[in-house]
Amino acid sequence: MSPQKIKVGVFTRPIDQGTSGSGSHLNKLFNQILDLNPPGMELVLVHYESTDKPIYQRTSQLLIPRNPWRAARILERENFDLLHYNPLTVLSPLWVSQKVKKVATIHGAAPHFLPDFFPRSTRLQERYLRPWLARQLDFIFTVSHTSEAFLAEKYGIAKEKFAVIYNAVEPDFRVLSEASFPILERLRLKGAFIFHLSKFSERKNPWTILRAFARLHQRHPELLLVLGGSGWENPRVTDFLREHQLQDHVRFTGFIAQSELVELLNRALVFMFPSLYEGFGMPNLEAMACDCPVITSRAFAIPEIVGEAALLLDQVRDDQELANKVERLIQEPEWRQQLIERGRQHVRGFSWEKSARIVVDKYFELCSRAKKYSHSY
Repeated sequence: MSPQKIKVGVFTRPIDQGTSGSGSHLNKLFNQILDLNPPGMELVLVHYESTDKPIYQRTSQLLIPRNPWRAARILERENFDLLHYNPLTVLSPLWVSQKVKKVATIHGAAPHFLPDFFPRSTRLQERYLRPWLARQLDFIFTVSHTSEAFLAEKYGIAKEKFAVIYNAVEPDFRVLSEASFPILERLRLKGAFIFHLSKFSERKNPWTILRAFARLHQRHPELLLVLGGSGWENPRVTDFLREHQLQDHVRFTGFIAQSELVELLNRALVFMFPSLYEGFGMPNLEAMACDCPVITSRAFAIPEIVGEAALLLDQVRDDQELANKVERLIQEPEWRQQLIERGRQHVRGFSWEKSARIVVDKYFELCSRAKKYSHSY
């Protein structure tokens, strides 16, 4: 008789919510786990309402009510061996049998570092509630060693109860061989341009980007700035551009398709990403995969993730320093090429398959019944 499989339930609400960093991470990670198809494991995706996301066509799903107490009763009846919470909040249905192993993915701790950008309720939850919830778990995954060390100390949890599962770059982010790209024509980009990508947010340090470009424009009036992502065409930004006479030198993409993003990264002079906080900072690696040099910040996990393959700002809000680093890439094409080559090599060290195997191995390790049979895959 074949051994009984371990039954794993994974909470996938971030996937349903869209293309946020945590949702993208979860979607790519568990598609990779489904590709591995580890024998001895039954994977059930747990969420609140049906969606047309392709991942739900690949395995079983379970719909639960939003009330965490009612949801916990349903989960009890399903006889899970392990539940993987994404995210971990006061509404997570944690109150199931102690026989069920409980893990979660915690991406970072932004409210601790940027408290002014979060409501008081979020700050209080991050300071008091989530550490307590985390201590109820059997294991925690996070996306950087920086987060691992911070959370272990802040939450009072041994580092042995953590594992790092890095993000990785999708194959679509690559060097393209095409001679021309439609996005360049649509945005009227005929010369050199700087590229930044983010949904407009004070957390992404937009005013340092704009002030640095204003400085660069005085020395390089032909240089353009492309701001990718939604929310940039707001009155405060347009007033700044008008005040500095930059209206004709800045392009807004709005929401941008991935194929167009790859085209822009293939042609940009530099990718500028001076974020005030990142638990990982995926756009930096995506730029490297497209042979686009990166200037970014030393905020939280970014130095760990980019290594020696990017230029780092010593002072994240110093627009003069940011402008000077771009100037160096303009004046020293050999240095720019060296940075490109570093990025190209560096990004190869990140693998969804490696992260997926870490997760699956930990599932089997935590579930005692897994010791009764082999789970090679």
